[in-house]
Amino acid sequence: MVMGDIRMKGVAGVAAVGLAVIGVGFGIRAMAASSTPSLPVVYGFAGATGWQHPGIQPPVVYFGAGGSLQIRNLSWANWGDQQAIAHGSRWADSCIPNCAAGKYAKVPAELTLSRVRNHDGVRYYSKLTTHWKVNGHPVTNVFTWAPGAVHGAGALWSWRDTTVPTSAPQGRVS
Repeated sequence: MVMGDIRMKGVAGVAAVGLAVIGVGFGIRAMAASSTPSLPVVYGFAGATGWQHPGIQPPVVYFGAGGSLQIRNLSWANWGDQQAIAHGSRWADSCIPNCAAGKYAKVPAELTLSRVRNHDGVRYYSKLTTHWKVNGHPVTNVFTWAPGAVHGAGALWSWRDTTVPTSAPQGRVS
């Protein structure tokens, strides 16, 4: 046997042991991941409807059709097992003289997702709470992920506003 052959077999042996150790490491991580429940997802953000397209840390949430109210540029402070919190900008269209020509009022907003539920084995947040100020007055809205229906489209799922109406002013667009 030549000295080069012995070195080559030694390198190959070390490489095989290294790959085996790496493989065991991946196997342990995969077992740990499968025994740990996955983090909840969220439905109905970034224009998605129904049970399709679950998301984690989406960049925007739209309320209603046409984007006349939305919270954009979401920066997620946490996405946890029971709650997720983000900060962003609330954009509200004045719809004056109409929604296509209206101007947007932008204010800082906080968004909290909570109340974890299960759908077909997938954990999801079912409650959305938003906070912002309009003309210095705090405004809080609470939404739940619940079935809705749109004429001609069958059953769809959408955020349903469960906020108790208050006398807080809605603000003006400048």
